[in-house]
Amino acid sequence: MGKKSIKKTDADGKGKKRGKKKKSATSPIEDALACPPTAKFFHELVVGNGIGEHAVEDATEAYRKAWESRREKALEAAQLHEHEGGKNCGAGEHMILGPFFGPQSWSIEGDDPQRATTWSWLGFQSVHFCRKN
Repeated sequence: MGKKSIKKTDADGKGKKRGKKKKSATSPIEDALACPPTAKFFHELVVGNGIGEHAVEDATEAYRKAWESRREKALEAAQLHEHEGGKNCGAGEHMILGPFFGPQSWSIEGDDPQRATTWSWLGFQSVHFCRKN
């Protein structure tokens, strides 16, 4: 084992001070907790209707056409979603997840004329990650 060395002193006889580590006002984890991510789900209802002898086929075709336009509408809404953080939080990364969609449902009525309706929902999740200003 080695000996403890004697402290070096300055000219005025005081012990040498080492540079102290400056503490920041908050730690990075506190900054992250102060500005949590915000999210919003943008959804659209997709519907297809048919009537007459080929009601089911017509409803399926109408649903297929509506699917693409509703998908584009929900995606555009998610892309235009603005950051909704607190007053001390700035916008960070923006992420869009999806499309998500529910099961397709049907209603077929055999009355004369036959009617068919199919529907489901689809949507996109918009997530904003925030940073403290």
